[in-house]
Amino acid sequence: MRLVLISIDALSALDTEELLKLPNLKKLAENGVFSNDVRTVYPTLTYPIHTSIITGCYPDGHGIAHNEHFIKDSPKFRPWYWEAAEIKVPTLFTAAYKAGREVATLLWPVTGKSKSIKYNFPEIKAFPWENQVTKVLKYGSKWWLIKTELMYGKHRDGIAQPQLDSFTSYVASKLIHKDYSPMAEEFVKSDVRPSKRRRMQHMPDIIAMHLVAIDTLRHDNGVNSEKEREGLIILDMCIGKVLEALSQRDAFLDTVVCVVSDHGQENVHKSICLNTVLRENSIPAEAQSLGFGAYIHIERENRRLVYEHLNANKDDYLIEHVYSYDELRQLNAPEGLHIAVEMQQGIEALDYEDQPTHKATHGFGLHSPSAKTLLWLMGPCFKRNVQLSDINIVDIAPTLARAIDIPLKSAQGRVLNEAFI
Repeated sequence: MRLVLISIDALSALDTEELLKLPNLKKLAENGVFSNDVRTVYPTLTYPIHTSIITGCYPDGHGIAHNEHFIKDSPKFRPWYWEAAEIKVPTLFTAAYKAGREVATLLWPVTGKSKSIKYNFPEIKAFPWENQVTKVLKYGSKWWLIKTELMYGKHRDGIAQPQLDSFTSYVASKLIHKDYSPMAEEFVKSDVRPSKRRRMQHMPDIIAMHLVAIDTLRHDNGVNSEKEREGLIILDMCIGKVLEALSQRDAFLDTVVCVVSDHGQENVHKSICLNTVLRENSIPAEAQSLGFGAYIHIERENRRLVYEHLNANKDDYLIEHVYSYDELRQLNAPEGLHIAVEMQQGIEALDYEDQPTHKATHGFGLHSPSAKTLLWLMGPCFKRNVQLSDINIVDIAPTLARAIDIPLKSAQGRVLNEAFI
């Protein structure tokens, strides 16, 4: 059994009605399992969540604490969690590799320099002093990326969104078309028998792709903008392109399709730089923004002082809640984190004064309606036209591992037995 895993960034249960009007997502729900009751993890950031999706572990288990590493007094150019080696537990990708399967990833977070991924187009962003192309080649599958650009680069209309998502789905469809199927139209109509080498070719056993356009459009334009509505149509078309390729290769008989979202977004009404406030009050701490919240990095001996100060000044700092050490452990938050804060509704926390702001963002607590995410599962082993509830996002990896028959014993989530036939 093979797997196509598609992440749709920045969509939540609140978007259910609009998404199920779209033809391809509606088709997936009608022909498989759907849920809009999936609890994501804290923090509600892309990289920790995507790592939970492929490991079945919470951030305190897999080790990806944030999108960015924390470097004291250097908020502008913090390196991101680019490299797969930073994940502390097995992933679907490493488990598949050890089982002799081939893996392809397209803009999937935290995959840089992975030895388990044969076709790796990593999500990498260059700093101002770096070259984007050189950095992608350094962290990804160099020769495959060069070949892909030479063959298909003309289909890529820049690297802005949603054009980049369209190119991602195009590359995914080409990976699927590697598969030899004697019933495929191009082989049925041809008078020439395919070579032995062509008949031996196959699509990767796992294709994982990250579609980012809605996240970008919401950050830039706010929730429910006209550009977002246009982006949703393109998103569904991208998914449709992949489904069409699977159909053309007669691959649905032995392929599982999983579509999952990581978090929603909410509109920003005001921003505040917490580090400025902390410095002005001589508080020995540094904030690292989550969007609608922040980690508060401190020396352990200052934990009580900082915690009490933040609680006493919540209204002045526009803070809704200060998370204690014990609360963070209950949330399975990253190890080493002693204090975090959640801002009041619509207040974005900034790391530095001239940091660009957003029209909408995430990083809210798990109580937010936007923290409930979405899941579609379709394949020969799954039920049809069934809606499930009470799911954790860490349940996805062990469920997919069972579906494609690979071991993932380290997962903290459960197998969704109720989804299987």
